[in-house]
Amino acid sequence: MLSYRVDDLSCGHCVQAVTAAIKALDPAADIAIDLASKRVDVRSDREQSAVAGAISKAGYTPAFYEQDEAAAPSSGPCCCGSRR
Repeated sequence: MLSYRVDDLSCGHCVQAVTAAIKALDPAADIAIDLASKRVDVRSDREQSAVAGAISKAGYTPAFYEQDEAAAPSSGPCCCGSRR
């Protein structure tokens, strides 16, 4: 799975634009976008840089998550001390 942080995602239109851009590159891509965390997860046969290029071409700024950042969040306390 390819994971990106796209800080300039701000609304449903942004989600649709990014989804359309990735689907234009790879119609078979499986895309999950979490607007609240600005995270875009893509399951695709395309190269990570090609998917990032499609997101950029749509007008957004993707940043690659490193492997440890892309892992599921821990169930430990968050920054405010509460449990997730």
